[in-house]
Amino acid sequence: MWQHRLWGNGDVNREYNNGIFFYGDKGSIFADDSRVIVFGRGKDDPKEELAVATPDMQERHLAGFISAVRNKDQKMIDCQPWDAFQSTATVQLAMISYNTGSIVRWDKEKNTVIDNPGAAALMKREYRGKYIHP
Repeated sequence: MWQHRLWGNGDVNREYNNGIFFYGDKGSIFADDSRVIVFGRGKDDPKEELAVATPDMQERHLAGFISAVRNKDQKMIDCQPWDAFQSTATVQLAMISYNTGSIVRWDKEKNTVIDNPGAAALMKREYRGKYIHP
């Protein structure tokens, strides 16, 4: 199971409030911008922390995006919008399947969940004011 936390303020342990958790049968992994922590299955198992050198990662990522916008050149973007959509949709569909306990099938031509109205309803939220779901 995958879970992404971004600047959470209600976490039991603030050490893990900004990153990604991967939960498995034999242990769990937490990753953030500068480290990966591997947890054993039991609460008393030791954890292993691995440093990941990522100097100025966020700054370089944002600078690249701003340069692409200024130059009106999508080729300058490291992660194209379609790549980001596929990555995000895949994880969102997996979490919807897990949370509903159902099989979720995706129609890639229509970009929608098929044959599962409950899961399809979780693919969007109500927007405020004049904004509408595309």
